[in-house]
Amino acid sequence: MDGNYIFHVHSWRCGHAENVSDEAYVRKAVSLGASSICFTDHAPFPGDPFRSRMRFEQLNEYISTLKELKIQYRESISIFIGLEIEYLPSFKSYYEDLKAMDDLDMLLLGQHHSELSPGVYTFQFENKTEEWKYLFDGQMNGLISGYFDFVAHPDRLFKKEFVWTNSMYRSSNDFILRAREFSVPIEKNLASIRFDMKYKDKLCKQYREEFWRLVPDDCPVITGCDAHSLFELKVCF
Repeated sequence: MDGNYIFHVHSWRCGHAENVSDEAYVRKAVSLGASSICFTDHAPFPGDPFRSRMRFEQLNEYISTLKELKIQYRESISIFIGLEIEYLPSFKSYYEDLKAMDDLDMLLLGQHHSELSPGVYTFQFENKTEEWKYLFDGQMNGLISGYFDFVAHPDRLFKKEFVWTNSMYRSSNDFILRAREFSVPIEKNLASIRFDMKYKDKLCKQYREEFWRLVPDDCPVITGCDAHSLFELKVCF
């Protein structure tokens, strides 16, 4: 994306974002002087098996609403329609359906959980020790799959780890080199930078400087807001 872009914006449909219209984000982006805004709300899955995302029945409305805004504001700003979604092997045909949709501009890989076998996911585990390894496998396989145009917050996999290990270093380096090989931009996430998380009564870093120190200059990187409110909308450049 060129110019003063705004990348990675959510909508009210995900259930954990500000309850404002899509047009309110567009108007705010225009007021900030952005040249483009990319919506990437949390994608639903058929049957609605997961929480914190739009319902499957809302997908067509999400796309059609943004398509209308794209036309309405075409003289003021470029609007891109995308989805943030995990890579889960059982849903390969669904990713193919999404990629075939003419009005959907991009898929953003956001590996919040991984699938170990059909119907078995990492969020079901009571013991989260080294959960990052399962998330990493899902993220790497998603990158290799070719379904995704960008990778969201690739370093957030390590948010529950207090110590940076050699294993984390090697996995990160392998992923970064593969992203460079595939020319898939990885996201430096502003929300990760702004907010730490609490795990086992300790603060953990969602943004890992150890990861980003490994990223070479020729690896494609995009800055994302991960905005869930108008206040969090930032011009990224």
